[in-house]
Amino acid sequence: MKKWFLILLTALLLFVVACKAPENASAQTPQSDAAAPAPQSDPAAPSSQGDQISANTDTEPSEPEPTRPPAPEEPEYDPLPDEYKTLAERSIGDWYADVAGMIVTLTLSEDGTYALSVAGGEAMTGKWEEKNGVLVMDGDEENPLLPIGGVIRMDSLKLFFMREAPTVYIPAKPIADAKEGIFDGWWVSHFTAVGDGTILSDAIGEDTELYIEGTKLAVNGALFGLAQYDGLAESGRLTFTTDKGAVTLELLQDGFLRLTLSGDTQTTLYLMAKPLPDDTPEVETP
Repeated sequence: MKKWFLILLTALLLFVVACKAPENASAQTPQSDAAAPAPQSDPAAPSSQGDQISANTDTEPSEPEPTRPPAPEEPEYDPLPDEYKTLAERSIGDWYADVAGMIVTLTLSEDGTYALSVAGGEAMTGKWEEKNGVLVMDGDEENPLLPIGGVIRMDSLKLFFMREAPTVYIPAKPIADAKEGIFDGWWVSHFTAVGDGTILSDAIGEDTELYIEGTKLAVNGALFGLAQYDGLAESGRLTFTTDKGAVTLELLQDGFLRLTLSGDTQTTLYLMAKPLPDDTPEVETP
């Protein structure tokens, strides 16, 4: 009984195996060439990787692109000197005058317009042009602006316009008890009275110089020419007489020397002390 049972069980297992064999065969996929193990190469033969490295080594490296030089800078030129410009070109811009301590500004624009103003006030505007060597405002050729060197003179208002705002000078009071000898030294004109105010003497070409020893004076400049005088000291003043009128000198509390010429028209200068030169002039009595 046991023998038959074993035979029957063995037959059953063989039948099961026979049924599953085709299914397992169809489930297996054939191995592709890529999956197949690479055949072992000959150690003596060079590999393709070696060939590639050798090829890369033999090829010369490419040169980098040359760096472009920077663009050249534009050269800087000095402004054209004024002597090469026309009068109109030299006149464009701001000009300043002093009237009794108030700054008057004259602006001449490139488009032919002008503005005349005082700080805090409303500007007067109009047209200007260069004509026959002068500047004409609003076509008024009877009252032109007169350019003289670095100054523009406006005779109608008795103004002198300069490129820089003038230094406003308000004179101090004179020293009432100035003694003889206090005026000694070399004095050079710095301010000139114009109307109720002052203007820098250089702006109008005023170049008066004085050398004083006691009551003796030597003068030089366009106002008096080159001359010597014997003065008189009294009441804290030094006075002398010229062919243009009487001159009074007063020393002010701020150190300026005031010169007043009372002639056909009164002229007032404010002179500053200057260090004596090596060749101090000798003053003789005329």
